[in-house]
Amino acid sequence: MSESYIEYQEERFYSLIRMSVLLVLTFLSFLISSNIFPKIQLVQLVLGGLMILSLVYHAFITYMPGKFIMIRKNLLLLMDFVILTFLINVLGEQGIYLLPLYALIVMQSSVSYGLNYYVSGALMAVASLAYLAMMSPYWEGQYNVIVAFGITTLLVPLFYIKTLIRMDKKIGEAEEKIAYVDELEEQASVEFTGIKDRNAYKETIKGLIKKKEPFTLLFISLQQIVEGKEDDTISHTLLQTIIDEINKVLTEDDFFARLNDNEFVIISRKQRVFLRKYLQKLENVIVSTHRGVNGKSIHIEPNIGVTLYPEDGQNEMILGKCADDAMKAAKEKESVHHMFYRGLTS
Repeated sequence: MSESYIEYQEERFYSLIRMSVLLVLTFLSFLISSNIFPKIQLVQLVLGGLMILSLVYHAFITYMPGKFIMIRKNLLLLMDFVILTFLINVLGEQGIYLLPLYALIVMQSSVSYGLNYYVSGALMAVASLAYLAMMSPYWEGQYNVIVAFGITTLLVPLFYIKTLIRMDKKIGEAEEKIAYVDELEEQASVEFTGIKDRNAYKETIKGLIKKKEPFTLLFISLQQIVEGKEDDTISHTLLQTIIDEINKVLTEDDFFARLNDNEFVIISRKQRVFLRKYLQKLENVIVSTHRGVNGKSIHIEPNIGVTLYPEDGQNEMILGKCADDAMKAAKEKESVHHMFYRGLTS
């Protein structure tokens, strides 16, 4: 699915939300008597006109999605601020309850259309607030309120955008981790039987996410202890023995692959109610003591990071980062061989 298609769907969804809000406001306006609010007919006329414009806009992006993209998005933002400013001006003192919507519109446009639209949305919001401060019969004397909401309109979306940037950074770190693991996998020329490779893992997890099938992702790191000291180098023969033992626990619905030297991944579609028993079986077959060629005692222990789809993430990069974090947390805890990512965030 291309990025442009996703952006189009977001724009179309935002247009539908806008039409729904206008429809509700128009309906509510007809429930208000002119005795209660003398200018209600003017409000109804403006809302009805904007409703027609919204229908035309939605039809335009539906039948001509690739035309005048930047212009039409900014025009939609402009109409949002026009109707909001009009309503606040007409409502007078009661319009204060609508002032937070300036910040909401700027934030929503930044999320739906892209961070570049924060600038145009913020400028339109400031211009609208300036109009109220200088031209509105009621709001021209409320400079302190206008300034306060103007600052809020500029700052609140900025904090939200900062959160989005932080999330992008985490995704970038996950991509670096995957690239590093890819490099290690390329360097590992030794092949094992009864286990898939990293490329097969990528294809499998992407296929399951595309089908939106729930699954459990397990990252497994093997820790070798030789006479009380940790040793990262596990022999080919011993690794093959451990792989064979793990395969005895797996079923035909489980996917098992090697990521790099001592790290493996399992994708299981078992029901969550059986998950802890399943993990216990895995730990029992991995935790073992062997005799090395030099007569030294070799003890193997696993560190297992567990993450759930779709609860913990919606794509393979986020899920991999979550499983990796949980695996590292399991390694830091004594007498614990597995950790759920949800346990780290709770």
